[in-house]
Amino acid sequence: MSLGQKAIKSTIFVALTSYAGEGVNFIVSIILARLLLPEHFGIIALAMFFLELFGRVREFGFDQALIHRQTDPIKARATHFLLQVGTSLFSVILTLAFGPLLLRFYAPEVVQVLIIFSLFYLLKAATATPRIVLEKDLRFANSTSIDFFALVFSSILAVGTALAGFGLWSLVVYQVANTVFAGIAFWRLRSWEFVLVIDRDEIIWFLKFGFFLWLGGLTTFILFKYNDFIAGTFLGTATLGFYSRAFTFAQRPTSSITSVVSRVALPTYALLQHDREKLSLTFNFVLRNIVRFSAPLSLLLFLLADDFTNVLLGEKWLPMIPIFRLLLIYGFLRSVFDDAGAFLTAIGKPQLVSVYLGVQALIILITTPLLIRSFGINGAAISLDFVLLVGIILAYFFVSRFVNIDYAGIIWPSFLPAAVTWAFSLYFQKDLIMGGAGPTFLFRLLILIGVYALSALIVGGRQMKEDSAFLWQRWRT
Repeated sequence: MSLGQKAIKSTIFVALTSYAGEGVNFIVSIILARLLLPEHFGIIALAMFFLELFGRVREFGFDQALIHRQTDPIKARATHFLLQVGTSLFSVILTLAFGPLLLRFYAPEVVQVLIIFSLFYLLKAATATPRIVLEKDLRFANSTSIDFFALVFSSILAVGTALAGFGLWSLVVYQVANTVFAGIAFWRLRSWEFVLVIDRDEIIWFLKFGFFLWLGGLTTFILFKYNDFIAGTFLGTATLGFYSRAFTFAQRPTSSITSVVSRVALPTYALLQHDREKLSLTFNFVLRNIVRFSAPLSLLLFLLADDFTNVLLGEKWLPMIPIFRLLLIYGFLRSVFDDAGAFLTAIGKPQLVSVYLGVQALIILITTPLLIRSFGINGAAISLDFVLLVGIILAYFFVSRFVNIDYAGIIWPSFLPAAVTWAFSLYFQKDLIMGGAGPTFLFRLLILIGVYALSALIVGGRQMKEDSAFLWQRWRT
């Protein structure tokens, strides 16, 4: 099977399983939001912040390094496994060491959840190598199937324990069960033969490659988790609960696009990194379709945020609506932002990613406390939107050095239909964005989908046809 066929077929399979998983995740998120309190989600978000803080020692981009590495697979896989497990064990030691200190400032539940998550992360680290081996070979059918069934299994347990009154701990069960089920499945699959090889040069190569990814990971952590720390520490876990749920629902539609496309695009970019023409063609195709699908999803949720929150989540979540709308802007920008980082990493330029992430981290460290002081929790969302916009400008400045980007062909077919849909909602169907009386939520949603789809066909129908032909050609050849 050719590279094109493997990439397209992998994308289709990843799409099917990922969207099925997103559907399950979406339903479970709504059920848990209705059964649990905002404070429960705030505790989990704060525990995850410290989990990732102490986990910085393991974030050397070993997965990306293994994908990029094209020589001596036995040594590369063994080194990847040893580094993943070793650094994860060190992060557990850090967590246990700092646990007593955290108890002085935070509720005991935060520290308890943190320790549980940290211990089970060791299992996740031990299963990282078989997962990446599968995905490097574009064998996504195996890895995504495991992810899907692990999600279903953990979702059933989480909802069951929530209905039984376990409260916060049902969210812990959700995370732990997913890790355990997926870990067992990946090891039983035996996608690679474990051979213990300790090669000093290979270890040094992984660490050198991952150093800039580590810097980038540190700044990404600050970029996307710093707000959780500030909100949870100074505004309380209930406020953080509203923010974390808004963050999750805002990025879910666009992450469902990028998780499918970019996951397959990363190894594809790596394989094409020495052919600028093919690389440019592939990059433009990927980015165009990310924007094509992310823009309407974010727009529709923005226009119907009131109905979405009230109808699906319930009245207790209404305070999150302003945050939700602001973070939907972030969600769309994130989909465009992430593809640039995946591209630069795949072609072996992680140092460029660390440059613009460093600038963004510095900006958010300064702006978030100031904006939260002026606008409350909404200030955290405003800060994130601004920083993402700055990051996109810098990231695509670097990307344009390696590929020819068709900005007009990417932006025009999506943003004009979005403008038409927005204008329609404002001037012809004001109740579409006001909620309350009038058509039902579903009816309003269908009207806006129809307006956007018709506008998109008029503006970009020809390009859609060409992209379909491109997919068919790659499928056959």
